Amino acid sequence: MVREIYKTGGRKFAFLNLPAADCSPSFRALNLNITGSGSCFKGVSSYIIPHNKALVQLVQQLAKKLTGFKYSEYDFYTGSLQRINHPSLYGYTEAKTACCGTGKFRGVFSCGGKRLVK
Repeated sequence: MVREIYKTGGRKFAFLNLPAADCSPSFRALNLNITGSGSCFKGVSSYIIPHNKALVQLVQQLAKKLTGFKYSEYDFYTGSLQRINHPSLYGYTEAKTACCGTGKFRGVFSCGGKRLVK
């Protein structure tokens, strides 16, 4: 996709890596059920972290191969993890429990009453 945009004249790109979904309330609740720990779910981390590293390498390779290729990247994983671990720095009071939902950490999506959860 990037090469196709480049071929049509695109030279400036922005990339976001994957966020800390492994630390979301739904995955933390799942981890609690599996391991008894409500910490980040390492089963998901094992996919997110290598993906994010590979993305950085791929973008760096493109920058070397494509003349005029400029990019910026945002480390969404670290940014989201900072908000989860230090919510008060970002104007939140709580970040490890969802704002709505059911179950542990309100990790079962049922916000807005559109999904019935028994």
